Order: sequence, then structure tokens, then C-alpha cells
Amino acid sequence: MMSITRWAAASLAVLALAQPAEAGSIPLFNTGVDAGGVPLAGGSDDPHWSIIAGPGITNPVPAVVLTSQFYVQSPDSVWVWRNASGQAGLDPFTFRLTFDLTGFDPTTAVITGSWGVDNTGEILLNGQSGASIGTGELSLPDVTGNNFYYFHDFTLNSGFVAGINTLDFVVDDAGSVGGLSVTNLVGAAASTAAPEPTSLVMLGVGAIGLMGYIRRCRKASRA
Repeated sequence: MMSITRWAAASLAVLALAQPAEAGSIPLFNTGVDAGGVPLAGGSDDPHWSIIAGPGITNPVPAVVLTSQFYVQSPDSVWVWRNASGQAGLDPFTFRLTFDLTGFDPTTAVITGSWGVDNTGEILLNGQSGASIGTGELSLPDVTGNNFYYFHDFTLNSGFVAGINTLDFVVDDAGSVGGLSVTNLVGAAASTAAPEPTSLVMLGVGAIGLMGYIRRCRKASRA
């Protein structure tokens, strides 16, 4: 006959099976798109990406869709800058996307995407950079046409926190026109939501079975 210890272990196994971690999508937006992910017209304010630092920036302002989209193109994003012309100073601008991981386990979060920049840039996640946050082309330090003639892939798999997170692109323009495009952003993480009703039923069945077995064992020991 199964011992009480083994029965308890079996019941805990039922509990584990009753509460699987379900993956959920992290709400993210490419540069220059509306709430439905549709690219905006030139001169439009980006409702999701803001500029938090750079020449003349004292408070966050919306990134602006470039009027001339003469860089590499994606059907799912457009290029943005400080203004529609792309001419707004040579010092670095910091473009920020904020997203919320409430209801997700931040240790399981992964974001993939691609980006292009005129001219150089670096990706920061919650202020961290480099190999500490992921893999791929997290930095484009050399002034080269390849930075805006091609998209560069990256993966973020570390450095996430519970609640609000910040994804920053620090961009430095080396000429008269600058731009940033972030596309193919996809994120997922395990949900921390409460178990479904069916899971609670399974847990209850296991608990009732355990209690019944303990009672039977106690009666048998007294006989």
C-alpha cells in the first residue's frame, strides 16, 4: 500500500500539473506605427516611442516619422527622428519604448527584433547594455552605410524586471540627416496568472484524496 509520504508526493505532482505556466505575448510596437501596428504618414507623432534625451530635450517628446523614407524599408515599421526632416543636431538622441510585464514572470521574458540606424547606436534594456541583456547586434558602433541599408537582428533574454520596463536606442547621427527604425518586435513571457478553474478542481481532488487516505490509515492503526 502506498505510504502517506508517497501519496502526498503524488498529490503535489497533481498540483504541479494543474498549474502550467502559460506563455503570453508582451505588448510591443515597432517605430512609427499606430495602435493597430499600421505605419503612420510622414510628419506624424509616434504614439509609442518617445525621445527622452538629446539636443534640446528637457522633457520626453514623441518621436516623429520621417517625411523621406529613403533608408531600408520594412512593411511593419517606418523611420523616425526628432523631427520630420531628420535634421536635428549631431549629439545622441535616446529613443524609448516602455512596456509592462505585470502578470508575467520577468525571468522568462524574451524579445526579438531588428533595427537600422543612421549612423550609430546602442540598445539598452532598463539601463543595461551588451552581453548582459542578450545576443545579436545590440550595438552598431561603426559609421557605415550598412547600418541603414540593412536591418540588424537582436535578441533580449536577460535584464527584465517586474512591472514597467524600458527599451532604449541611443542613436548618434554623424551627418546632416539621422533616423531610427525598429521592426519585427516580438516578445513573450510566462504568465503568472492564477490557475484556471479546471486546475483548481484537480487540486481539490488531490487534496480530498490525501485527506481520505490519512483518515483510513488512522482508523487502521487504531484497530
